[in-house]
Amino acid sequence: MLIQIHGQHAHQQLLEPRYQKHLLDIYANEPALLKKMKAAYQTWHQSCQTLATFQQQSLEREARQQLIDYHLKELNEFQPVAGEYPELDQEYKRLSNCGQFLTLSQNSLQILSDNEEQNILSMLNVAKHEISELSTMESQFNSLLDMLEEASIQISEVSDELRHYSDRLEMDPNRLFELEKRISKYISLSRKHRVTPEELYELHQQLIEEKEALLRQNDGL
Repeated sequence: MLIQIHGQHAHQQLLEPRYQKHLLDIYANEPALLKKMKAAYQTWHQSCQTLATFQQQSLEREARQQLIDYHLKELNEFQPVAGEYPELDQEYKRLSNCGQFLTLSQNSLQILSDNEEQNILSMLNVAKHEISELSTMESQFNSLLDMLEEASIQISEVSDELRHYSDRLEMDPNRLFELEKRISKYISLSRKHRVTPEELYELHQQLIEEKEALLRQNDGL
């Protein structure tokens, strides 16, 4: 019974490739050749793994380069500029509020000095004249007169600045439209790439540098 079971087990072993190889090695009786073949197999196996790794890395580089090219196409067309977005935003706000700025500036000028019927500067001049007469009778009014004189000078300077500011204000619908388009593109691209509009320029440069690095790697293969 035991012999029968052993025989069945041996028969099953003969069907195993590893056991067949073992019998072949014993039959050949060439340990040096066997050692060389084992080393050659290990070298071949390692080469296969190296090739597979290289091919996988090549595919990953190619996929990454295609993605970078896709992103760079629209970024190259847009050409973000370092520090541009805050300047555009400030200019847009100024132009979009230009009408309100002009109205408020003109109203302030009317109150301070430009209203022919009544304004602060003319009223101060009247007050200065009255206090000047008082100072001829009481010297203590001299300091008040000096304060009014200083106030008149400051109001005149404020009026000049407002007038200069109003003269520089220009309604430019075309420029406002250009700003709107540029700012909107900044916002849409920054959302797409999950950065702030201020960071878009830096991202563009990083993608350019990464593409150049990938190209250098490909040239070195």
